[in-house]
Amino acid sequence: SMELDQIISISSREGLFKVLSKNRFGFIAQSLLNGNKISTKISNQISLLSEIQIIGVSEEKSLDEIFKLIFKFENGLQTKIHYKSSKIDLMNYFSLIYKNYDSERVYPNDVKKIIKWYNILHDKNFFSSLRV
Repeated sequence: SMELDQIISISSREGLFKVLSKNRFGFIAQSLLNGNKISTKISNQISLLSEIQIIGVSEEKSLDEIFKLIFKFENGLQTKIHYKSSKIDLMNYFSLIYKNYDSERVYPNDVKKIIKWYNILHDKNFFSSLRV
C-alpha cells in the first residue's frame, strides 16, 4: 500500500528511508536500499514524501499522484528512463507524465529524484495495490 507518510528523504543521504520510530530528538529510520538503520536528528534536512507537491501551471499534484501517473504510464513497471538520463530526456519524459507541470519551477534535478524514488519504491512493492 502507499504509505508515503512513513517514507522520508534525507538530503545528505542516498535513497529513501522508512520511519520506524520518532522521539523528540529525531527519527529512527531504515534505509530502503540496504536495510541499515540510522538515527537522524530533526535538524537534518528531511522531506516527508507525503508532503511533497509538484507545481503545475494551474494546480499542484502530490508526489503520490505523480507516482500513480508514472505507474499507469509504465504499465505497472519500473521507468523505462534512467534517472541519470540527460536533462532534456528527463523533462520530455516528465511532460508525458504530467503535461501541465510548471516548467519554470520544476527542474531536471526534481525529476531525477522522482524517477529514482519511484523505482526504489517500486522495487519494494509499494505500488502492489495499484492497478494499471
